[in-house]
Amino acid sequence: MVTQAQLGEYKRGQQQIDRLVKRDVRQLWDALGAIEPDRKRDLLVDMVPGLVNSYGPIAATLAAEFFADTVLLEPTVPVIDSTEAVQKSTRAVIGGLWTGQEAKARERLVESIVRHTRQHGRTTIRESVGRTGGRVRYARILSYGSKKGPCAWCRMLASRGAVYWSEITAGGLDDWHDSDNCDAVAVRSPEDFPAGVPGYDDIVVHPETKAWMPREMFDEYSSVHEYLDTDKQVAAKMREKYGYT
Repeated sequence: MVTQAQLGEYKRGQQQIDRLVKRDVRQLWDALGAIEPDRKRDLLVDMVPGLVNSYGPIAATLAAEFFADTVLLEPTVPVIDSTEAVQKSTRAVIGGLWTGQEAKARERLVESIVRHTRQHGRTTIRESVGRTGGRVRYARILSYGSKKGPCAWCRMLASRGAVYWSEITAGGLDDWHDSDNCDAVAVRSPEDFPAGVPGYDDIVVHPETKAWMPREMFDEYSSVHEYLDTDKQVAAKMREKYGYT
């Protein structure tokens, strides 16, 4: 079982990295000063990926240690170059530079870069699970760190439970959004889900996929899902029915 102490230590480590990333992105933004938007964009696109490529391996090492401590197997730490993905995200989130909303643009960039940095750790868990030959599965564990609680999108994905990692079986389990504090966790059995996390006390086995699923979230999903619904449609229905963000 993933203990509360193990998950708590992992989260604290992530938060320490988050704080450093946020500090450095804000300092870089402010150091560029009040220059014309096109020039600031070009400099950010050029410089910000270096932050992710510096802090990402630290997040990956933290995740590898978490994997080894919780499932007692050797982790796999992939080599990741986030440059292209970070450049694309940077261009997408800083539109406020041209509309007088520079402070909002800066904070959108901060959250985006935190997500890209955390992805190094999430990918490490995913790849480590994939190399266990089916001995370990991959689960998305919700975070209750914010007052609003987990959003409908995260609850919808978490309802899929723990599956053997592949693009076919896991699908969008590895789809993360900015400000997403949920965790990728490796589990070896239904009893291995983190202790003390709301919604994971009652784990059931799906009759078709054989996934180990949190009953509460799967019941919510089943209550709104209709044939041919997309993930976005299901999340929207859960948002409307249950009042999630």
